[in-house]
Amino acid sequence: MHARIAFNNRTARNALILVFLLLLIIIIIIIIIIIIIIIIIIIIIIIIIIIIIIIIIIIIIIIIIIIIIIIIIIIIIIIIIIIIIIIIIIIIIIIITERIGTLNK
Repeated sequence: MHARIAFNNRTARNALILVFLLLLIIIIIIIIIIIIIIIIIIIIIIIIIIIIIIIIIIIIIIIIIIIIIIIIIIIIIIIIIIIIIIIIIIIIIIIITERIGTLNK
């Protein structure tokens, strides 16, 4: 009965419409804020993923450079060892040939 009287009353109806409009506006604002927060979170997650990928790529590049340096050092050491062995063999050959030469005299 009171609701019927309220709806017959124009000001009460207008007030009710205003309340519903305000509720609608508040709900729309809340939805927009939630969407903005979700977008910000997604952007932050994407940035974090990109940073992690960049860090992983940098680490892989550093590891590859270290491996290349180690390989180069090993090759240099092997070359030095081979040169030393060749020099020692040449010295031994020279000593042996001189001994043989002195023995033949």
